[in-house]
Amino acid sequence: MILEELATFIEAISGIGHARSPVHPLNLTLRHLPDRPDKAMALLLAGGSEQDRVLATGAALDNWRVSIWCRDTTGTLAETTAWLVYRNLADIVNSTLSGTRWLRATPVQPPFLLERDKSERFVYALNVTVVREGQAA
Repeated sequence: MILEELATFIEAISGIGHARSPVHPLNLTLRHLPDRPDKAMALLLAGGSEQDRVLATGAALDNWRVSIWCRDTTGTLAETTAWLVYRNLADIVNSTLSGTRWLRATPVQPPFLLERDKSERFVYALNVTVVREGQAA
């Protein structure tokens, strides 16, 4: 569910996926980056750490790591998409996404060039640490 919740947030970001945006259409996928279309974004689970417990309430906090890959035919557009996501993740602070309370989504590092794929398209990536309310273990 975490990828679906984050996808909903990303799709709502001003400037991403809208008709006048340089990154339109968004073509957001979960758990993989398909070969087509050329312009695409993928959200992938990339591990995390163990659950935290809030002693006063016994609430569980999940600690996830998500990798966000942005691909386009030009490096400028792939990088622009990654930076738009990076800058807007700061808005996730004590927010409710799809009915779940998210404490924060913090980028681990600025966007970086991950690779040029076999079709010479540019893939920029950023990794995000997500802390959100979890289910008791």
